[in-house]
Order: sequence, then structure tokens, then C-alpha cells
Amino acid sequence: SYEGSNISTMNEICIIKPDGTGYQRLTDNDLCDTHGNITPDGNKIVFQRGTESIAEVMIMNKDGSNQISLTQAHDGPVIEGGCEQKPLVSPDGTKIAFRACPPDSGDEGQIWVMNIDGTNPVKVTGELTENSKHSWSPDSQWILFSSRVQYDVNDVSRIYKVRRDGSDLTMLSADVDTD
Repeated sequence: SYEGSNISTMNEICIIKPDGTGYQRLTDNDLCDTHGNITPDGNKIVFQRGTESIAEVMIMNKDGSNQISLTQAHDGPVIEGGCEQKPLVSPDGTKIAFRACPPDSGDEGQIWVMNIDGTNPVKVTGELTENSKHSWSPDSQWILFSSRVQYDVNDVSRIYKVRRDGSDLTMLSADVDTD
């Protein structure tokens, strides 16, 4: 049971070999470190560091050293007062896709892409506002994501693709009859 526990102190980034040996805890703090993913060259780990109210994208060496805020590398959250979460490194290791959320936004969120060093963040989801579940194409040129959109009188989820520079935003899922 987690009753009486502070959820933000319960998550750290750890690694372990596939055979179950070599367990190593890489972060050790009273924050919430989650969504870790290793760069394709195996030298760095990108992850989300959060508190109860904010989250930012971080990067560190594979041994846990040199923890750097990529959010701060581009002078703070791309949405003032908001969070940057769920970082995902591109297969070619040059970019990071992440979700940016305004403060107190509920499900609202935009998908952004930045360079692996945190520079040059670009919003890729256009005017769509309720975006999530982003992933990269194997060639690192496209991002796929889900967006909740208005359809008749109901909100429905649709799958979109967009180039990593924000061009060619295209809905992939067909309109369906909701009756």
C-alpha cells in the first residue's frame, strides 16, 4: 500500500541486465524520475524528472553521472509555467520528442521535438491541443501520435503523423460513424 507515501519519492532510474544481474540505481533523490530511454549509442539516458506540479526532460551519462536539464538548456519549459514530459529519443539519436503541457491543463498537451542537447525546440502538432502517445518512425523522420478531436458532438481520438520539423501534419485514422 502507498497510503501515507509521497508518490514523487518512489521513482528512480535504474538499469539491470536482461539476465537479472547488474542492478544499478542511477538516480537517488526525492523527485520522481521516470520514462527513461537509452540513446542508440548506449552512452546516455534521457528521462523525465518531476515533482507534484512540474516535469522536465533530463539527460545523463549511462552511469548516472552528469545529470543535465534539457528543459533548462532551452531556457525553461516551452510553455511558460508548464511541464515537459515523456521524452523519447529518435532512433538515429539526434532528436527527442516530448509532450509539453500548460499549467493545470488536464489532458491538454502538445508534442514538441528538440535536438538531443535540448536546443531548438519545435512544436510539431500545429493547432491540435490534446495530444499524447507519441512515437518515432524507424527512420527518425516522422512522429506518430494520438489526438482527441471534436467529431460531431463527441470527442474522439485520431492518429496523426507529422515530420520532425512540424511539416506534413496528416490524420491517418479514418473518420468513423459514432452511432
